[in-house]
Amino acid sequence: MAALVVVAVVEAASMFRLGATARAVHAGIEVSSDLKADTEVQFTVGPRMIGLARLVTSFIDEVPTEAHYALSAVNSASVGVYKLRRGPTPEARVAILNRTSERMAEEGWSRMVAVMIFAPQNWLR
Repeated sequence: MAALVVVAVVEAASMFRLGATARAVHAGIEVSSDLKADTEVQFTVGPRMIGLARLVTSFIDEVPTEAHYALSAVNSASVGVYKLRRGPTPEARVAILNRTSERMAEEGWSRMVAVMIFAPQNWLR
């Protein structure tokens, strides 16, 4: 029982840090844009938590088949949300996305989704 508690604590603690690739992307954003980014949220869900999600959802009839397929295709996931200290120019925004995609490609990853949130131009100053 004690071993289970230790594993649970270690797994929970590891959720609040990013893996090496995600950290490199965060650093790449700052380098490619000369802007500093403050972390709003970041977490990683590793193989054990994904496995637990697969196990739990296998007992829930209301979970769509597509969700089971998605969980079976994922081994881990990292999410980072950053707020730039000052707004980049429109050109810099494109450069940030392109450089981040290049950095991930160097690490063997392909971009599947990119999210941009739009706000009035004077809001970012």
